[in-house]
Amino acid sequence: MKKRNTKKYLKRIIVTLLFSYFVYSTFINLDYRNHMKQSQEQNYQHLRTISAIGDNLAHRLVEFTQIPIEQEDEKKAELFDSWRVVSSESRSIYSYLSRMSTLHMEDEIDDWNLLQYSLFRVDMFIDGMTIKLLENRSYRISDEEKEKMDAVISVYCQQRGRKGVCRNRKAPGIYTGTYADYR
Repeated sequence: MKKRNTKKYLKRIIVTLLFSYFVYSTFINLDYRNHMKQSQEQNYQHLRTISAIGDNLAHRLVEFTQIPIEQEDEKKAELFDSWRVVSSESRSIYSYLSRMSTLHMEDEIDDWNLLQYSLFRVDMFIDGMTIKLLENRSYRISDEEKEKMDAVISVYCQQRGRKGVCRNRKAPGIYTGTYADYR
């Protein structure tokens, strides 16, 4: 009789443990899926913010490049203000890029890594220009640097008006919708 009761209790314990494991695994799986969706949504939110900040950066960079170098002494304050905004917006973009996690972007992980790398390179260029401008104590730039600045402008601004100012609020090739729209 005792042996029979032991087998009965043992079967109940095993069934209870299996059921508990199944329920626990299901909740863990659902929690992980929720975490992935939140991570993806957060990345898209960071991308929309980067797009808006990048638009302002491009606008100020256009202003900076359009000021004639011959008038550097008279317009030094304008040059300083424009470059200060460009530099600070670049730092803001860097902070949002650093918060992005491409781990949960599923099939698009390579595209997200490339985007992140490209925008880090843009930030490195702007930092390099800041150091150069501080070392030279002059806002004179070479033709090659002007071409690179135009490339930076084109990264953040798809359409430019006659004076080079962005007309739209979205960066080219960057999807700014929500994850739900993208699915």
